[in-house]
Amino acid sequence: MRRIIAAAGLAAAGLLLTACSSSPPGASSAAASAAALRAQHKAGSPVGPPGAAASGVLRLGLTEDVADAPALLGWQMGYFGENARQVTLEPEPYTSSAAEAAALEDGQLDAAYLDPMTALQVWQSTPGGLIKIVAGAVSGGAELVVSPGITTAAQLKGRPLAAPTGGAQQAAADYWLRQRGLPNLTETSASTGAGLLQQFRTGQIAGAWEPPPLDVQLTDAGGRVLVNEASLWPGGQFPTTVLVVTRKFLAANPQAVTGLLKGQLQADKLLTDHQVSAAGAIGQRLTAAGNPLPAAVIAKSLAQLTFTDSPLSGPLLAEAKHAVATGLLKPLKNLAGIYDLGPLNQVLKAAGQQPAGP
Repeated sequence: MRRIIAAAGLAAAGLLLTACSSSPPGASSAAASAAALRAQHKAGSPVGPPGAAASGVLRLGLTEDVADAPALLGWQMGYFGENARQVTLEPEPYTSSAAEAAALEDGQLDAAYLDPMTALQVWQSTPGGLIKIVAGAVSGGAELVVSPGITTAAQLKGRPLAAPTGGAQQAAADYWLRQRGLPNLTETSASTGAGLLQQFRTGQIAGAWEPPPLDVQLTDAGGRVLVNEASLWPGGQFPTTVLVVTRKFLAANPQAVTGLLKGQLQADKLLTDHQVSAAGAIGQRLTAAGNPLPAAVIAKSLAQLTFTDSPLSGPLLAEAKHAVATGLLKPLKNLAGIYDLGPLNQVLKAAGQQPAGP
């Protein structure tokens, strides 16, 4: 689901979180490199170490989109499964963080890579706090891309503008608009990412505040970047994706959570040290899911993102306060109760890295 601001009488345009292209990526050296790496790591969902018997299942939610790059790579390369101890990993792809949130609340998932505002909404709406943030995953990347003739915020008045409903981008867009005397995003309906691009090309929407790959695709479709969200944050860092685990699963299966975090660290290393190979593997995962993206779009998208295990607690609290101010979250004083970084800090210590801290 996406949210749009519209002029009076303008019908709401339909938009969905999943951004996909109609053109599959062609054969490339990136894909070849990724295939060579995958030969060393069985893709899919293997069960724990060799010879181990499964003692449970870890149902992991993710969106098949570049903003969940560590999750896609951990799945595609088999990193999650090979570290899962005596738990069978079952990746569960969804079209949006909102859909993942519903699955968590219905007891259908044990862990998920979520938009941080969605994670806070789940935490606030469930008795005792259903989930814990156990790690960060992705930072940055979001941009407001608009029609080329728009150069100021004032030109957006009365114009339809898209953002993912209820997510961090809506919170950022609403707060930015309010600071400039413009109303919050107000109307909602649904369509595919391809539909959003078509509406942008035909002038039905003036632009969108989106993470990769949609911001990249909108720019490639002739848009101009009016706001790079990184410019609004000290050091350019703000959380885009976090890893959450249900309190129940975390208490019952701490070793499985540790294994999941180890797999994420492996994915982070590949994304940081071998981005061309990582991009090829992500392209393969998206193609297998029926959501192919051109290699150039994946490469540009990854270049905008930072892969970090830190939950970026300072920026997340600031994002939460922005969301409270615009009505997306209930009032809160701090986020201390949402974190459990013990397993992450143990994994980081074993890897010779600094603790994440909350």
